[in-house]
Amino acid sequence: MGGLTLDTKIAAAQEEIDTVVEMNKALIREHAVTGVPQEEFDQKAAAYDERFRKADAKLNRLKAEKQDRLMRACGVKKYVENLRGQARPIDVWNEQAWCLLVTQVTVHVDGSAEFIFRGENRITVK
Repeated sequence: MGGLTLDTKIAAAQEEIDTVVEMNKALIREHAVTGVPQEEFDQKAAAYDERFRKADAKLNRLKAEKQDRLMRACGVKKYVENLRGQARPIDVWNEQAWCLLVTQVTVHVDGSAEFIFRGENRITVK
C-alpha cells in the first residue's frame, strides 16, 4: 500500500475531485467575466475533465477495493469464529483455513519456519 491507508487514499482522491470541480467553476466564472478566448477555455476545460475522470476512476477503484477488503475480512472473521467453536482441533488438512489464516511462510536454512498470520501474528517453529 505504500504506507498510506486505503481511507487516506480515498480521502486524497476525493480531495482531488473537489479541487478539480472548484478549478472548473473558477474557469467558468473567469470565462463569463473576462471573456477568456474560447480556444483557451476549451483546452483548460478538457484538461480539467480528463483530470476529473482519472480522479473519479481512482476513487471508484479504491472504494471497490475497500468494499472487497471489508467483505473478505468479514468472511475471515466468521470462519475464525467457526474454528474457535470447534469441539476439537482440526486434524486434517484444510486448504481454506490455510489460505484465510496464513499470509506468508519463510523456511530458513536452519530448518526453522516462520509463519505470518493475518493480523501480523508470527510463530517460528524449529
